[in-house]
Amino acid sequence: MVSFYEEDDNTVTYMLPEDKMLLGDVPLYLVAYSFYEDRFLTGALYFRGEENYDTMEKICKQRFGEDDVEEGFYEMRWVSQKAFVLLNYDYIEEKGYLILASTPISMEKTKAQEEKEAEKAEGDW
Repeated sequence: MVSFYEEDDNTVTYMLPEDKMLLGDVPLYLVAYSFYEDRFLTGALYFRGEENYDTMEKICKQRFGEDDVEEGFYEMRWVSQKAFVLLNYDYIEEKGYLILASTPISMEKTKAQEEKEAEKAEGDW
């Protein structure tokens, strides 16, 4: 059974309550799936704790290799033409997420958002 989570800018996010709430040994507190204009955009896994970030980092490096883009402290990114992976951790809130996303659909959504913002600003000149 699919559970509606939120809707924003042609993007709808769902949860599956029966999802396995683990990735390896990392407990997850939320798994969400987003669709932009009815096409898969992202899968997001949310976790707590720095030790779980460290485990996620090991899992990602084993799966995807060393990160492609040096984002900074507690953020790693792997990018290809078809998909990208983002691992992030907020050490103050002690929460993190792993996102797997479609590169072309993400780019299309970003472009549409930029065009919408430009149209809104048009009347301000």
